[in-house]
Amino acid sequence: MKKIYINGIGLISPAGSDRGSEWEPAQPEAVDDQLRCIDPNFRDFIPAPKLRRMSKILKRGNAAAKMSLQDAGVEVPDAITVGSGLGCLEDTTRFLLKMAENDEQFLNPTPFIQSTHNSVAGNIALSLQCHGHNFTFVDGGNSFESAWMDAALFLSENSGSNVLVGGIDEVDTEFHARMNARGTFWKSAENPELPIPGEGAVFLTVSDVPGKAPYACIDFMHSTKGAQSDIPDLLKEEGLVLDDLDLILDGSGMVDLQRLSTVNYKMYCGEFHTASAFGLAMAAGRLCSTEAQNALVATKWFDQNVSIFALSSC
Repeated sequence: MKKIYINGIGLISPAGSDRGSEWEPAQPEAVDDQLRCIDPNFRDFIPAPKLRRMSKILKRGNAAAKMSLQDAGVEVPDAITVGSGLGCLEDTTRFLLKMAENDEQFLNPTPFIQSTHNSVAGNIALSLQCHGHNFTFVDGGNSFESAWMDAALFLSENSGSNVLVGGIDEVDTEFHARMNARGTFWKSAENPELPIPGEGAVFLTVSDVPGKAPYACIDFMHSTKGAQSDIPDLLKEEGLVLDDLDLILDGSGMVDLQRLSTVNYKMYCGEFHTASAFGLAMAAGRLCSTEAQNALVATKWFDQNVSIFALSSC
């Protein structure tokens, strides 16, 4: 895979959109055992008449996408590719609950229309008048990685293009309560050691050509199904060892956090299907603002997926 440059970053997360010095945001506080996004003023990115008709996740997707494009100095991308594990979960839940309550009659169609997984990518394209390549990938904990591979393949065939690639998911109290009712998945008073659910909207403007002020370069991405893969073994396949790395952002629990320059990035965003997008943005930002020359983002989604991104400074 050819090198890909991150030329713009837009993010909305539980740690806010303010990146802080050296990309060290303040650690967010959980509310009801959930980490929820601190939303910006959406009027700065979306016209007021449109805001009234948009769900929360659509607002976040549009705002984060425009932040990223503005950061990269790009007006309209050549392609949009998005990963989402659960799509517009709040709209889906609202529609299904109303359908049950109203005996499948007198339903408001808007939540259903906005509940499809590709609503975010489609809405961004309509807003930007982007008529190019547009795909949404729903692949569990591998959703953002699948979107990233799509962006990489597009750039391999369309050199010099700008691709808007994102990862987005939202917390839904009803969903997480039902998940815990079926088994123990999430942190609670009874199980404080388990992951805390989070959410986020992260969009990166990437290209195989560096922009005016690129954040970092992605050297490679490796993703596997199942959680049996060992991080050192994955690195070995690419000719690297952990000791070669200046910075590790770990969201896998498979790297010793006592190791120098290792950070658990999920303490800032929580656990969700596309959390790796937040880790990647944070790593790129730190490479740009510190003396670190390379970084690794390691992510695991329960026992289903393991992925690593290797980055280097520009």
